[in-house]
Amino acid sequence: MTHPRLLAATFRPGFYPHRPEHVEFIQTHISYIFIAGDEGEASDGRWEICLAQKETFDRVTEIPEDSHIIIDTPLTPEECTYKALQKMKNFTA
Repeated sequence: MTHPRLLAATFRPGFYPHRPEHVEFIQTHISYIFIAGDEGEASDGRWEICLAQKETFDRVTEIPEDSHIIIDTPLTPEECTYKALQKMKNFTA
């Protein structure tokens, strides 16, 4: 659970030790992402780095591909959960 005062503080540039000019906020279905810095600064939290890492992510080869559960993240959390549960039911059938 997120503490409301902590969440409110992370929106303010003064919260960060390097005092960025602005803070960019991105919310996914499971995360709050704060990009605190100016364009061009190096940061592991930048969206383009995340996307690049996703492209080079190693495939799982330790288990058969038909046993993988792939989550389609543009769907709602409820739809993702439903699809994952359906796939898990198929494993036990």
